[in-house]
Amino acid sequence: MVAVAQAFEQSSCLWLESAIFFESGFCKRVNVDRVVCVTAPLELRIQRVMQRVECSEKKAATIVRDGDERRAAYYEFYTGKTRGHGFSYHLCVNSSLLGIDATADFLCQFVEAKQSRPCEE
Repeated sequence: MVAVAQAFEQSSCLWLESAIFFESGFCKRVNVDRVVCVTAPLELRIQRVMQRVECSEKKAATIVRDGDERRAAYYEFYTGKTRGHGFSYHLCVNSSLLGIDATADFLCQFVEAKQSRPCEE
């Protein structure tokens, strides 16, 4: 994981997945400007997993729910905040409203707008 954090530092990336951010120890080396949560309704997330992994609905539901539980425990352990609560993030986006590609575009616009303004706490 440390190698991932080092590679990120040397890249021009603006995004880092939260598990990598914490597991790598990167969170102790830098402050982040914004924390973003991208979510979608459970039914849609299950459908997306079914398509991506090519599995049954039951298997996909297990994957999604198990992942949610692990991520929630992980996020709460490292941040002391509740995963999924809007006040834990600077921005929450429901990807079902725009779709995955348009949500990614929206997030890029958010970053660009944020970069044009000084960081305000």
